Parts: sequence; C-alpha cells; structure tokens
Amino acid sequence: MVGWRTRLLVGFGILGILTAGTAAADVVGDAGEVDETGASAPPEGVVLIVDEAEMIRQAAAMLARTQEAVVDEAHAKRILEHQAQADDVADAFRAAFPEQFAQMHHPGVGDSTVLLVKGSATTAMRELAGEDVEVQGGAKFSAEELAGQVQPLTIALHEAGYADAGVGVEVQRLVVTLPTDDVARQTGQRAASDLDLATLLERARELSGMTSLDLGESDVRLDLRDSQVALAQTHSYGGGKIHVYGDSNNYCTTGFTAYSPVYGNGVITARHCTSVTRYRENSGNEYSAPIRINSSGTYGDIEFHTTAHTEFDDFYVGWSTLWDVTGYVAQSNINVGDWYSRYGRKTGQWSAQVTSTSISRPLAWGTAYNLVQTTYSQDDLGDSGGPWFNGSGKAVGIQSGHDAPHPITFVIPNSYFSSVDRAMTGLNVTVLS
Repeated sequence: MVGWRTRLLVGFGILGILTAGTAAADVVGDAGEVDETGASAPPEGVVLIVDEAEMIRQAAAMLARTQEAVVDEAHAKRILEHQAQADDVADAFRAAFPEQFAQMHHPGVGDSTVLLVKGSATTAMRELAGEDVEVQGGAKFSAEELAGQVQPLTIALHEAGYADAGVGVEVQRLVVTLPTDDVARQTGQRAASDLDLATLLERARELSGMTSLDLGESDVRLDLRDSQVALAQTHSYGGGKIHVYGDSNNYCTTGFTAYSPVYGNGVITARHCTSVTRYRENSGNEYSAPIRINSSGTYGDIEFHTTAHTEFDDFYVGWSTLWDVTGYVAQSNINVGDWYSRYGRKTGQWSAQVTSTSISRPLAWGTAYNLVQTTYSQDDLGDSGGPWFNGSGKAVGIQSGHDAPHPITFVIPNSYFSSVDRAMTGLNVTVLS
C-alpha cells in the first residue's frame, strides 16, 4: 500500500483525475467481484473535471517543465491551438496525399510550420495546407514508404543470422542497430562486419512488395552497440520487458508465453514492436528473443518472438507478482460494458471498460482490424504488447495502444487490444496455460 497518488485520466471529451489509495499493481486484486463473463468489476475513485481553464493551467505547467521556462496560460493556449491546427492539416494531408507526405514540424507560435513532401510541392498541396503551413518538396521517401520497410528489413536481418538486430526510422533514413563484433562473438551471433546490406535491402523490398523503392545503403545508418552479454537464462514471462538491442530504454511488454509447432517456445507481443529483440529479466539478465512471425491486420496487432528455453504459463500483473494463465476469453465472449485489466512495464496495472468488441485502427505498418476498444487504460509508450486479463487469470488480449491526445484538451478517448484467440489463430501458436 502506498500513499494517495494522482494520475491524469482522460475520458470521453473530459479531463479527469484518478485518485487511488493503492499501487497500480494492486488494482486487479482489489477490483472486487467477477461477474459470470469473467470481467473484473470497475475501479472506484474517479473524479471528473470539466473545466477548460483547469486544462489550460495544466498545459502551462507541462510546457514550463518541458521548456524549462515560465509559460503563462495565454501563451500555453496559443501554442496548443497552433499545434492543433497544424495537426489537423497533417491529418488532412496524409489522407489526401498519402504517397507524398513525409514529415510535419511545428516548432511553436511565431515560427512557420513546415510540411515536407516527397517530390515537388504542388499548388493543390499548398492550398490544402493553408497560409500558416509552409509546404516544402524534395523528400526522397514518404513516411509511409520508410515505415513500410522497418518490419521487412528486421525480418531479413533475422533470417541472415542477426538475431538481435533492430530497425528504426529517422528523418529520411532507416537506422539499423547491431551488436559490435566483439559482443557478437561472445553471444554466438553473426558479426556486423559481415553485413551485406545491399542484399538485405533487396530482400526487404521483396518481403514488402515495394520492389521499385530506391532505398540504398546510403539511406541506412548503422548503429553498433556494446551491450551486456547475457548471464543466466532462466525463463521468459508474459508482462516482461522486451527491448531494442543495446537500448533497454526503448522497449515493449510481452503479452503471454506461447508455443508454436513451427518455431517452438516464445512470447506474443504487439506487431508494431518489431525492432525489439532482447528479453530482459528483472535481475538485469537479458537474452535474444528474435521475431519469428507476425500476423496480417485481420488478426490485430500481434507478433511472435522465440526464446531460448521451455517456458511456464506465468505472466506479470505487477513488477514481481506472477499469475498463472487459467484459460482464455474468446473475442465472441467479450461484451460492451465488460471490465478487464492490463499490465505494462511502463505504467503498471490498470482496468478499463470495453466500448466496442471489433474496430479497425491504422498503424505505421498498416491497418489492424478486429481490435477490442476500451476506455483509456492509462497505457503509455513501453506498455505495448502487454497482457489483458480478467480477475480469474484468463488471458483476454494483447495491448496495442491508444488514441493520440487532443492537443488542447489532452483527451485520450480510447485504448485498444488484440483478442488472444485471434492472436493464437493468426500466429498459429497456443498460449500456455
């Protein structure tokens, strides 16, 4: 039990404060009774604030912290309104010119908002952007093209023996993270000095179907990292930390342990977590967990990573508290109004209420279909891929993410997860129980 804490809670069109007398990891245990569907009862203690002035005061305080300067409320409101208008332009531009949109940058009030596009800027683009946004051409790649190469290149690297390779996106280029040759030798992996990047890029284009994309070696930055060599390999669990090689601060959460008849033992996480390849135990020990398969959008936002040993069916519901998987709740048995809980390595454990049992959501790699939508579950970066479950330990889903907050009200209406039964079908795996 900890002291009273205050957390920002954003609901449907309103900003609120959630005050809880227990640690986040205690929510499910204190949630009360479980109804006949297996859904946990809702947490108590929600106080809603519908006061725009309060929202602006909180925005000013936040901006002052990030800018390390005094920001008055009037200035904060102008900044938020300016960013909201620019974000609306970006959304409209992505919809109208998906093959040209590359990047939007809006530094602040008084500065020009710049929209970078692939190829030349046209009159139609400038008319859509309006007077307050400067459209600049000259980008080699669209945002969609670069995002579309992250997962295929990661898979190509893993196929070539670079089990810990990670791929990310920078401004107009990709970045590939690999262990140094010394670390590769210690861990029995292929050396970075053997990397045939041209061949791997060709393989990535083949996997993505983007064979005409002019992505060359000069468009990729190699980031070699000297990471800690794995110590004892014990077991992986659902609700654990899985991170980018050499960067334990860039991570997701594992969902549940599972068995694949093709690849063996491993863990399920979210598909947009493709670049994570290292499972990290609470002790600090870590080991390789390469991606083996991901699912098409029909089955949600899911992928499967293998691990080095036989796994148990346990999953974390707190930093060091493990539960057994007692079964699973099929998506057909999830109903609007049900309450379930999730655990993530960033924010701990929270509960949320189902508001839709099947919805689609656009992600960087494409559209994820048949997701379950809930009220905002307080999830943050690092919680993706984590387990959703009910009060009796049944697996329910795999965390996908949440809506972007409104730039003025900070409202985050919804969170989303992939149902666990669709994950098993799409990945051809069985969640251990």
